[in-house]
Amino acid sequence: MPRTIDELLAANLDRAAIPMDADGAALFTAANPGVISDPLTQTILDEMDDHNHGDRRWWGSLPDSVVNDTNAISATVGTPYIVAAGPDEYGEAIPVVGKYDNPVLSHNTRYSLDRVTIADPGNLRPWRLRFVYGLTTVEDALALNHWTETMFVGIGVGAVNLGSAPITIRMPMLPLGWKVWAQGWNAINLTELEFFVGCHGAPVPTIG
Repeated sequence: MPRTIDELLAANLDRAAIPMDADGAALFTAANPGVISDPLTQTILDEMDDHNHGDRRWWGSLPDSVVNDTNAISATVGTPYIVAAGPDEYGEAIPVVGKYDNPVLSHNTRYSLDRVTIADPGNLRPWRLRFVYGLTTVEDALALNHWTETMFVGIGVGAVNLGSAPITIRMPMLPLGWKVWAQGWNAINLTELEFFVGCHGAPVPTIG
């Protein structure tokens, strides 16, 4: 669908980021200079819009007894994901999205984690939280540098934890079937971090 400049600006896109030729008009129709005519450019802008404004679903974990690399997500607020820190390093990886999980709405074919809500930080020291993504194993994904991380400090522990705004995660859009794991890093070995994830979805991009 064509987008006018006003629509792009309303979607918080910068006019200076819209590709143009030296005359500032090559990508726009002669009949309406405010409508983009180049299919590839339109696809790129649609992708930006999908990434900024796509649907989101929130997930917790399946119980420990059944969670694995094929099925990990559960629509629950009672069972958070739990990672245990290593000794001032990343601890053991846990499954967050499995191969057969569908963490987004049915019309979406790609997803990414874009938000994390901390349920209990375990202690008030700084945390690093890493998300690893890949098709095979977590070891393979780490070898390929397929990971992203965030950092935060808890605002309270256990019943004292008053909650916090969701933390933003930056990572590529992944095709359904790609797996995601999480690891936690804290100064205190085996400290546990409890969290939920928000998954953002988008359809397959089409040109034109």
